[in-house]
Amino acid sequence: MRSKINMPVRYIVMLTICILLSCYGYFEWSNNYFATGFDSYFHLQRIYEVREAFLHNRIPGWLNFVTFHHLGQAISGMYPDISLWPLIYITDGFDPIHQVLVLRILLMLLTFFISYLSLAHRFNKDNSALIAACYTLSGLVLRSFYLELQWGTALTMAFLFPIIFNYMDLVKTEKLDIKLVLKTSLLGWVVLNSHLMSIFVLYLTLMVFWCATVFVKRNYISLANIVLSGSLLFITSLPVLYRYYILSKAKIAPPFSEGKVAADSVMQMITNASIDARATFTTIALLAMAIVIGNIDRSKVQKLFPYIYLELFIVVMGTGIAPWGLLESLPFFKNFQNAGWRFMIFASAIPLILVLINFSDKAAKKISVILLLLTVISAVSVVTGYIKNSKNWDELSNKTDRIVNADEWTKVTSTGINSDKIVRNIVPDYAPSEIRTVNGEGGVLAEDIQKKIINNTVENNGKSVTSKLSYAPNEVVYSMQNVSAGKLVLPVWGYSTLKYNITENGKKVDYSINKDGWLMLEIKDTSKATIRVQYAYPKTYVYLLLLSVIGLGCSLIALLFLKHINRLSQVP
Repeated sequence: MRSKINMPVRYIVMLTICILLSCYGYFEWSNNYFATGFDSYFHLQRIYEVREAFLHNRIPGWLNFVTFHHLGQAISGMYPDISLWPLIYITDGFDPIHQVLVLRILLMLLTFFISYLSLAHRFNKDNSALIAACYTLSGLVLRSFYLELQWGTALTMAFLFPIIFNYMDLVKTEKLDIKLVLKTSLLGWVVLNSHLMSIFVLYLTLMVFWCATVFVKRNYISLANIVLSGSLLFITSLPVLYRYYILSKAKIAPPFSEGKVAADSVMQMITNASIDARATFTTIALLAMAIVIGNIDRSKVQKLFPYIYLELFIVVMGTGIAPWGLLESLPFFKNFQNAGWRFMIFASAIPLILVLINFSDKAAKKISVILLLLTVISAVSVVTGYIKNSKNWDELSNKTDRIVNADEWTKVTSTGINSDKIVRNIVPDYAPSEIRTVNGEGGVLAEDIQKKIINNTVENNGKSVTSKLSYAPNEVVYSMQNVSAGKLVLPVWGYSTLKYNITENGKKVDYSINKDGWLMLEIKDTSKATIRVQYAYPKTYVYLLLLSVIGLGCSLIALLFLKHINRLSQVP
């Protein structure tokens, strides 16, 4: 008689996730391209800059000389990316486009297993796996995987369940809890070093949540845990904060749409819901919410209420209910661009948690299985449909000799990631404040500036000269012949708080920043000139990186030690 093998549901779910990702990975690997567009061009080049730095055995710099048309723009300095460095470093052995694929798959796997482990610590393990899979295969996690890359936000989303549960522990604790302080600071480090706007949103949500809880329970000691974790987070995040401070002192141009925050109505959030929603509810979250509301267990209202309150705050801030006409004029808030992008991306996890709290394990399993089946069907449908639609798109490679328009979608290859034909990456974001934009309103650079950037135009005494461009991490070189003594304006942005090392034919020369924000120098050699522009970040930055690594290492070791001591104390 055959013995019956019953595989736990959680292992079936894990196997399903691995099979889905393996099938997609095999298909994408053989294609040798990534079909994408919009902001993906921007974020692909951010990763490429870090990749090149590691391949040249250097710490990634603040200025982008390899990417973004070699302008030395402060994209890397102003966009936190340190949390992504380990993932980029270990995948540098792949060619660029396959590295992107491996990173996307790794982020999906991280999201699933981190979510599962966090949920399984509090709920039934099988149900936790089902809910973790629903979350991983929907919303911004899914969207960033197959459609439009958002590296920093995607990594933040991988830790969303631990962050939510950490919120609950923070506001409920009635004693000074070092373990909780360490955990909070480590989670905060991941977010702050991945996406600066997200740390502001999450801490704003935490403080509002804390204030409401204190009003009811008068639990003031919990604030000590928040302050201590915030202080530790500040110390371990000094590298990002330091470069942000130094660059901001140079009076840089604001990011796109500063002071104008778009916000949709709650009804639009519902009617525009989709499986891969970015700024609205996901269809799976809406369905989960409807099931809970229609079958709410009154005996569990006290457990449900903190999560419902948290969800309501996110929805209010993520829609037009909040007074964005007033908020958009305030610091930090004015850079939000779209309220849904900042808040609603976090709204689709809590309804899934409510399912696990509201129902018994048996009922929750049935509901979770149905939700996962619908999620898989929807996700597979939208991804395969996207793949079919992208078949006829143009390929972007180093052989592409035409301009790729800002709203154009292409099949990006390894040699196309850093193409100078991509105009969407010609942005005023974090360029020197002297830059000229269309109508002086920001968002789009003046047309003559765009032409100068596209053609990497060097000007000698007001006239364009032919030059040969070469570049490496932290430096760019322009070689010219038949130049005249006098002023030379390079297509390289200049930041007043940074110190450049500029040489003419190997000899160091002085420089200035002209009225349009370009580096300018006086040259003396009238036959030929090789101008090398180099920038090295301050030594203080390296020391702060070392301090951050030591702080993170000590925090992690201390947290593991305290957990070990706690386990030993529970052994009879």
